[in-house]
Amino acid sequence: MKIEAIESMALQEQHDESGQPTVLVPLKGNTNDKGTLFAGAIFSTCILCGYRAAERAFAEAGIQGDVVAARADIKYRRPVKTDAVAALHTIGLIDKSRARPTLDVQINLRDTNDHTCAILTAHYACVTVI
Repeated sequence: MKIEAIESMALQEQHDESGQPTVLVPLKGNTNDKGTLFAGAIFSTCILCGYRAAERAFAEAGIQGDVVAARADIKYRRPVKTDAVAALHTIGLIDKSRARPTLDVQINLRDTNDHTCAILTAHYACVTVI
């Protein structure tokens, strides 16, 4: 799946040692008027990382369909003055009791000094492809 913003923001999708997705966002090209990482870039980076984690979890559970972010909340804890990496912090169990299976994910964004700068909590759903 192609998401145009990934290229324009120069996001780099990677994986950690356990195979979970991570997303690097460079400071260069994604700054605000204060010279720190733009809040929209932080949110986009975290939501993409959560999306990839949910996509993997649904696939591993044998659930097919389109993954969508149904709800998201982000806490900006400190300004980001360096490149940063979003990584999976926690992933919930898949709830299959609804028409659309759902999953809760928490993503932490850390700067190069290993400070947690943002925390995204998101609720993803898997929509059946017809």
